[in-house]
Amino acid sequence: MDRGNPSGGSAALADLIDEHGEAIVSDLLHYYRVDVRELFSDSSPLSPRYVLSLITHLPTEGALYASYRGGPKFRGWDAGRYALVAQVNAQRATNHILTLVNRDPNKTAPDLPDPFPTPDDDGTTSSPSPAPGSFAAVVGGMMAEQRRMMGSNG
Repeated sequence: MDRGNPSGGSAALADLIDEHGEAIVSDLLHYYRVDVRELFSDSSPLSPRYVLSLITHLPTEGALYASYRGGPKFRGWDAGRYALVAQVNAQRATNHILTLVNRDPNKTAPDLPDPFPTPDDDGTTSSPSPAPGSFAAVVGGMMAEQRRMMGSNG
């Protein structure tokens, strides 16, 4: 049994509401049409344990998960959105490599494309070097070797 309610879950629910109350209220209304205020009504069948079970299965793109991660800027950022951003960034990198390979060698190389912004960005714009063995690292190494050989021949 739980401290505050014989049906259980009231202490855990109280802790969650203290920390993420606005997000919980919003998500429960949005996804389940459940008003948390009904917990305090004598005529309502809602129990803390039932509300906790609903909270446990809230979608990751909702306000509660955004609150867990740091605030409203994370709202809507689920695994699918991150995968889409990864695809966009990979396409930008592929286009950049294609442009580098087919450019006039007498002209300056185009700048690297900026990655698509995510709420995880901390404001720094430095791009990490490609992971060893990745496609970008292999192509970059091949291009550097080709430049080195062209420089020693000319």
